[in-house]
Amino acid sequence: PQSIHQDGVIPVRLDVTSAADIAAAAELCGDVSLLINNAGIGTGTSVLAEGAVEAARREFETNTFGPMALSSAFAPALAANGGGAIVNVLSVLSWVAMPATAIYCASKAAGWSLTNSLRQELLAQQTHVVGLYVGYMDTDMTAGLDGPKSDPDAVAAQTGPASGFLRSTFRTTTNPTGLDAGYKHNVIPQHASANVDCRLLPGHEEQLLATIRDLAGEHVSVQVL
Repeated sequence: PQSIHQDGVIPVRLDVTSAADIAAAAELCGDVSLLINNAGIGTGTSVLAEGAVEAARREFETNTFGPMALSSAFAPALAANGGGAIVNVLSVLSWVAMPATAIYCASKAAGWSLTNSLRQELLAQQTHVVGLYVGYMDTDMTAGLDGPKSDPDAVAAQTGPASGFLRSTFRTTTNPTGLDAGYKHNVIPQHASANVDCRLLPGHEEQLLATIRDLAGEHVSVQVL
């Protein structure tokens, strides 16, 4: 926490693999309305590599079980504060299998699935759950690596109301992935699209479009085909 110097921010010591730290943070931060799960590690391990099972335990503890435990611990506070939101910072490798980083890919794919399930489970308490799937971002973690990098401010802006907090998170935290795994090649999509195929009740078209545009934000184009 001593490395964090941000106006208006109170640093809290938190090891996402420690049940005691998570419980203490949840008790201390009862006014939370936004939870950002940004911690992650990568060991650069393939499925058949020596020590792969132990590496998998390490990566899943941080990349998958950490966000899961934090979401569970902070869900009551989010509900008490109007629902709020959870942002899980994942990776485009959630959708891509790369043998050299197979364990990392698996942990992020599991995070993707958990995010989707969590979104449905917390719907009743009006907690918005977002998965952020990034490639290389221009942060301190990737400062020594060559290659195209996304502007973290531009990535954060796509999350809507959470963008200000995400910008601070990206700029003031160091994800251990780059330090532990060395060079990591990510697929960085420049454009993405999603199709919503559904049947609407007469007279509800504008209401649906307004909801989609509100969720997508001003940086996303919505078209009716």
